Amino acid sequence: MKSYVLLLLLIAVVPLTASAQIKVDGNSFTLSSESSLIMKEFGAVITQQNDDITVRIILPDKKDSGQQRDRLQSGDVILMINGNRLSSIGDLKKAYQAIETGETVKIGVRRGEQRFILRRTKKDLEATTAGGSQSMSFNIGENSSPIPELGFMVTESGGQVKISNILSPLLPEELKVLDLQGANIVSISGKKPTSVEDFKKILGEIKIGQDMELVFNKKGKKQTVTLEKPKSKGKVLIKEEY
Repeated sequence: MKSYVLLLLLIAVVPLTASAQIKVDGNSFTLSSESSLIMKEFGAVITQQNDDITVRIILPDKKDSGQQRDRLQSGDVILMINGNRLSSIGDLKKAYQAIETGETVKIGVRRGEQRFILRRTKKDLEATTAGGSQSMSFNIGENSSPIPELGFMVTESGGQVKISNILSPLLPEELKVLDLQGANIVSISGKKPTSVEDFKKILGEIKIGQDMELVFNKKGKKQTVTLEKPKSKGKVLIKEEY
C-alpha cells in the first residue's frame, strides 16, 4: 500500500442552507438551517422538538474536550445560553451567533431531573467559511478515489464500495452527523454501486441541487440521509509521497 499526500484546495463555503432528512437505525429527523444548529464546541446537533430545544445527535467526528460527565448527550434539553432564556431554536441561533470567537459559550442544560451548566470557548469558523488549502496524508490503495462533493474517499472490495477516508474540510454539513469512516455504501438514490467507478457514475448522473438518498452500513448499523446533491467545497490534488 502506497502513501499519498492529498492537497485540498478549498473554496469559500456558506453554512447549511438546504434541508436533509437523516435516519439512523430507523430514527428519523430533519436537519435544516431553519430548524437545526450545529454547535461544534459541544459536538452536537441541536433541533427543536415541540416546545423543547433538544440535543438531537452527537457528532461522531467531533471530540468534545470535556470529561464524560461534562458532555452533552442525545436528548438533553437546552434551557439557556449566556444568561438568555430560550423559547425557540431561533432564539438559540441568534444568541449563539452573537458570541464572538474566543468568548465563552455557557449553556444551561436539563437532563431528566438534573439541571447543570456547560461551558466551552467559541470556535473559529474560518475553516468552514473561507478559502485556502490544506494537505492530508493517507496510506491508501491504488483503487481509492476522492469524492470531493461528498467529502470522503471510497475504495472497493468484493463488489462493495467502502468509505476509506474522511476529507473533513470538504465534508458537507449534512453528513457530519453520521459515523461514516469505514462504512459501506449500500445505495445511492436506490442504486447499489458495485465498484468505485460505478459509484462515481451514479453520482455523476445526479445534478447539483437534485435530491439524492445515500444509505450507509457500518457494523450492521444502517444510516440514511436524503439531501440535495451539494456543490463541492473544493478540489483534491493527489501526489505520491516518496
